[in-house]
Amino acid sequence: MNKTQSKLILTATALGAILGLGIGVVLAETKKEQLQLVERYGEDSVDIQPGFREWIAVAIAGVTLIRQIANMLTPKV
Repeated sequence: MNKTQSKLILTATALGAILGLGIGVVLAETKKEQLQLVERYGEDSVDIQPGFREWIAVAIAGVTLIRQIANMLTPKV
Protein backbone atom coordinates (compact mmCIF):
# COMPACT_ATOMS: atom_id res chain seq x y z
CA MET A 1 0.00 0.00 0.00
CA ASN A 2 1.35 3.41 -0.84
CA LYS A 3 1.37 6.46 1.38
CA THR A 4 -1.71 8.06 -0.23
CA GLN A 5 -3.88 4.99 0.34
CA SER A 6 -2.73 4.69 3.94
CA LYS A 7 -3.49 8.36 4.53
CA LEU A 8 -6.95 7.97 2.99
CA ILE A 9 -7.75 4.91 5.12
CA LEU A 10 -6.55 6.67 8.28
CA THR A 11 -8.58 9.79 7.46
CA ALA A 12 -11.72 7.78 6.72
CA THR A 13 -11.33 5.82 9.94
CA ALA A 14 -10.87 8.98 11.98
CA LEU A 15 -13.89 10.65 10.35
CA GLY A 16 -16.00 7.57 10.99
CA ALA A 17 -14.95 7.47 14.63
CA ILE A 18 -15.73 11.16 15.11
CA LEU A 19 -19.09 10.80 13.38
CA GLY A 20 -19.95 7.77 15.53
CA LEU A 21 -18.97 9.62 18.69
CA GLY A 22 -21.14 12.58 17.69
CA ILE A 23 -24.16 10.37 17.02
CA GLY A 24 -23.64 8.61 20.35
CA VAL A 25 -23.53 11.90 22.25
CA VAL A 26 -26.71 13.14 20.57
CA LEU A 27 -28.54 9.89 21.33
CA ALA A 28 -27.40 9.92 24.96
CA GLU A 29 -28.55 13.51 25.45
CA THR A 30 -31.88 12.79 23.79
CA LYS A 31 -32.46 9.76 26.01
CA LYS A 32 -31.55 11.80 29.09
CA GLU A 33 -34.07 14.50 28.13
CA GLN A 34 -36.73 11.87 27.47
CA LEU A 35 -36.17 10.31 30.91
CA GLN A 36 -36.43 13.73 32.56
CA LEU A 37 -39.76 14.35 30.79
CA VAL A 38 -41.04 10.94 31.90
CA GLU A 39 -40.09 11.74 35.51
CA ARG A 40 -41.86 15.08 35.36
CA TYR A 41 -45.05 14.25 33.43
CA GLY A 42 -45.39 10.47 33.72
CA GLU A 43 -44.84 7.75 31.17
CA ASP A 44 -48.31 7.98 29.62
CA SER A 45 -47.97 11.70 28.85
CA VAL A 46 -44.62 11.51 27.06
CA ASP A 47 -44.58 10.21 23.50
CA ILE A 48 -41.56 11.36 21.53
CA GLN A 49 -41.76 10.38 17.88
CA PRO A 50 -39.67 12.00 15.15
CA GLY A 51 -41.83 13.44 12.42
CA PHE A 52 -41.37 13.52 8.67
CA ARG A 53 -39.69 16.94 8.88
CA GLU A 54 -37.02 15.64 11.26
CA TRP A 55 -36.21 12.66 9.01
CA ILE A 56 -35.87 14.98 6.00
CA ALA A 57 -33.55 17.25 8.02
CA VAL A 58 -31.37 14.28 8.99
CA ALA A 59 -31.22 13.07 5.37
CA ILE A 60 -30.21 16.52 4.11
CA ALA A 61 -27.57 16.84 6.83
CA GLY A 62 -26.17 13.42 5.88
CA VAL A 63 -25.95 14.30 2.19
CA THR A 64 -24.31 17.63 3.04
CA LEU A 65 -21.78 15.88 5.27
CA ILE A 66 -20.89 13.38 2.53
CA ARG A 67 -20.48 16.19 -0.02
CA GLN A 68 -18.22 18.15 2.33
CA ILE A 69 -16.04 15.10 2.99
CA ALA A 70 -15.85 14.36 -0.74
CA ASN A 71 -14.83 17.98 -1.43
CA MET A 72 -12.23 17.83 1.31
CA LEU A 73 -10.69 14.62 -0.05
CA THR A 74 -10.78 15.61 -3.74
CA PRO A 75 -7.31 16.38 -5.07
CA LYS A 76 -6.85 20.09 -5.85
CA VAL A 77 -5.43 20.91 -9.27
